[in-house]
Amino acid sequence: MHRRYYIGKHCLTMRRLIIVLACLALISAYSCGKEEGMAPMELPATSVLTVQSTWAVITSSHLRLRDTPSTESKALTTLWQGSILEIISKTSTKDSADDQADYWYQINYDGLHGWVFGAYIMAFESREIAATEAGKLKK
Repeated sequence: MHRRYYIGKHCLTMRRLIIVLACLALISAYSCGKEEGMAPMELPATSVLTVQSTWAVITSSHLRLRDTPSTESKALTTLWQGSILEIISKTSTKDSADDQADYWYQINYDGLHGWVFGAYIMAFESREIAATEAGKLKK
């Protein structure tokens, strides 16, 4: 008479149980014992990244903060003369607006992000210098 062993709902004889356990052991040993080598990866040399903010002050009486770098784009709000802006980036080519050619600048102003036309701002290397110039414009 054959002994029967139950695994879950399945009934196995001793011979089948030994075969199933041997297969599981082989699969486990093969998958754990095999080391897959990683191919060496060559990365291009890069310069060290530095973060340097540029600051700007609005020189016109008011300036529209736009959604995209275009005079046709939606105005998000109006910024006023003497406001200090953090410049994030600028367009790669100059554009024309109000008979002036300049870049569009992506800026951060008090948590607002958008684009302003460069003909109406003055850029500075530090926030402190921008603040000094902003004070002169507000007088």
